[in-house]
Amino acid sequence: MSETTEQPVLAAGPVPVWRPPADRPAGQDNAVAVTMTALAKAPARMVRSILLLAGSALVLVLASRGINLFSGLVLAMAALTLVSYATFQARVGQWLPAMRRLLSGVPERVRVRVVAHQGNQTVLAVQDGAVHLRVGLVTSGLRQVIQRANEVWLIGPDANGDAVVFADAFPVPLPARVVPAPTGATVDPLDAGTSMHPAEDKLAVWGALRVRARVRNSLLSALVVVLVVFAAYGLVGDLLPPGAAVGAVVGVVVVSLMMLAGSRQVLRLPTLLRAADQWTSFPVVVQSWLPRQAGGPCRLVAYLPDGTQVPVLLPRATVDVVANISATGTLWVAGTPQRGRFCAVGVPGYPIIAVARV
Repeated sequence: MSETTEQPVLAAGPVPVWRPPADRPAGQDNAVAVTMTALAKAPARMVRSILLLAGSALVLVLASRGINLFSGLVLAMAALTLVSYATFQARVGQWLPAMRRLLSGVPERVRVRVVAHQGNQTVLAVQDGAVHLRVGLVTSGLRQVIQRANEVWLIGPDANGDAVVFADAFPVPLPARVVPAPTGATVDPLDAGTSMHPAEDKLAVWGALRVRARVRNSLLSALVVVLVVFAAYGLVGDLLPPGAAVGAVVGVVVVSLMMLAGSRQVLRLPTLLRAADQWTSFPVVVQSWLPRQAGGPCRLVAYLPDGTQVPVLLPRATVDVVANISATGTLWVAGTPQRGRFCAVGVPGYPIIAVARV
């Protein structure tokens, strides 16, 4: 991922971070383009999952001549995926055409104030209340970042009242729409105290806990798939060639074990963060990154104070992590990295966190 033309500057947090380009369309930023590609592909991926799960459930029902525990689990997974699809379409999918159109514009930094929020929806008063925007996809951690800065990057609103918002350090276009000023709303107090001690960095710890929860959910889904495959083997295994049936079971088990092995260090992120004494920065260069929805491998070269070059691997680097490293040329490590050991990396003062091996 190449650097943006704009030099990184200090945000309201303690360190320089990614910001959208202020001299060209936001859609031309590499990190924003990667994010939009992932959002555009998400609906088709979920539809494929729904069809696969529904088909598997039908096979299990026909083989057992009724619904049992395992076919019920598959049907439940299909239903949950369908709910996820509907939620995605409501929160993001319906906004994608407007977002693509608006991202051809150049973002402008504006003053804002959080005046209301519910779930992942946050209402911002822009320029002292001249306009009110309801912004989607705002987690509690991201809302704290916006409250602390009292500024965002804005494209729009257009004639339809649609707009796109960016927060410092987050290359995710947030869908927004003009709304009337809310009345009688309450806002959670600012609780985004920054610290160069990772254990006291509230947003970093919040981000680590969120990443761990997401990985746990993925592993739970993998466990359900393993159970269903074994059940299917018992029900329809005799109808398939021996090699195909055994191969399918072995393949699913191997993939699940690989997921567990790759996730073990990510599950330790909160522990790694809390055990570190301070954030330490190193100049780095991004060598390669494979974008994936849940984070892909990113290879860096870090430069130590004595000039030594050290390879660094981030097994599951998300776009926000890589965007901030690319924009600033800096890798922030929680504690002192040790060769061959895993450590937590991220952006001090922001809920952006990942695991790395030096």
